[in-house]
Amino acid sequence: MLLMNSYKLYLQVHQLADKLGTFDPFVIADSLGYRVEYASLGNLKGICTTASSGDVYIGLSDELQEVPEKYVVMAHELKHGLDHTSCAALYTIGNNWEGKMEREANLFACSELTALYKEQYGDRPQSFNEIQMAYGLPDKFYELMF
Repeated sequence: MLLMNSYKLYLQVHQLADKLGTFDPFVIADSLGYRVEYASLGNLKGICTTASSGDVYIGLSDELQEVPEKYVVMAHELKHGLDHTSCAALYTIGNNWEGKMEREANLFACSELTALYKEQYGDRPQSFNEIQMAYGLPDKFYELMF
């Protein structure tokens, strides 16, 4: 099941990049009309919500503005914006839904940032450390990538 979900996410990442011309999650969000702002979010690093108008808002912790980790958080929140805009209430319903959506967002971020690395550096990362240094992936993402 994990392999099938990973493949679907891989396809989603690449189809989106084919349409928009990049794997950069910030450029993608901008191209889709998502509003992205840095703000004080307390313990949160990022949040995605949809207004009743259908507009998608992504908030990133102001502590991320100057660090590579902003890429992994943005890619993660972008996934929520792409797939879960109509079910924002489910974020609080239960651990099963929350766990599934969070894992999908993390897998999407891994795929998105691996492709972005190739776009920016001309080749896939040779190690987890290379992509971790470039985009601030947390250690727990290692198991999702390898």
